[in-house]
Amino acid sequence: MTEAQENTTRLSPDQEVMGRLFVSGDPDDFQELVERFKKPVMKLVYRMTGDYEGSLEVAQETFIKAWRSRKAYDRKRPFTPWLFKIAANAASDFIAKKRAKGEEPLESAEGPGEGLQGCHWQDSVIGNISAQELLSKLDEPYRTALILRFVEDLTYDDIARVMETTAAQVKNYLFRGRQKLAGIAKEVLI
Repeated sequence: MTEAQENTTRLSPDQEVMGRLFVSGDPDDFQELVERFKKPVMKLVYRMTGDYEGSLEVAQETFIKAWRSRKAYDRKRPFTPWLFKIAANAASDFIAKKRAKGEEPLESAEGPGEGLQGCHWQDSVIGNISAQELLSKLDEPYRTALILRFVEDLTYDDIARVMETTAAQVKNYLFRGRQKLAGIAKEVLI
């Protein structure tokens, strides 16, 4: 077995599909990419921004950026963290633009809709405040680390790839993020 064949047999189904799609560049494959990953990407960017309408824009931007930069994707690496890195960066840019305008991203009244169904945090309420509202009060990078770990269920190594840091730093972010989140919850509930 050649090295190329050996690497291909170790790839996850997502990696194989995304590698094939990205090599072909067929526009129909772009639709498959969106269909396969629209819910997880939308869930991630909504959790980061707290703004449903803005999340729709950010998710769309994520897929366009991923498609345009598909040649930069290393087929030997997991696909989902690569895509989530693009989404997290786009969400961070969205938040920065809102803050530069003096606006804070707020959860829209219509909520996340079907793009977030099945998220175990979707309906979480502590007292009269939602988990999303608590997360929105948490600073970066803690918010992103907590979302990637506990909402998206990524490993420390995958989170490190998304956040461009080390797994040890991710553990630090998670530890401190949980502490800060507990403090925020305590303040809000008092």
